[in-house]
Amino acid sequence: MAVPWSDLEIPDTDFDVAALHAAIDERRTARSMTWTAVAREVNRSDERYDVHPVSPSTISGLKNKRWGVEGDGVLQMLLWLDC
Repeated sequence: MAVPWSDLEIPDTDFDVAALHAAIDERRTARSMTWTAVAREVNRSDERYDVHPVSPSTISGLKNKRWGVEGDGVLQMLLWLDC
């Protein structure tokens, strides 16, 4: 049975969401890309159809997040960064 969100304990983690944003933004800037173009590549819409798309605002908004980021989106972004 699933545990209600209110009962979950969010553990300390070594994953740095702000660093993920910085790495994406660095690559985006180096390639002169918009956030929309980044999202298009992250989603790999030309290669896969079974991926829940990540919106440009989700990617650009990572700089303000500290938790609550969906794992599937993070994995897609890490793939885009070749990590």
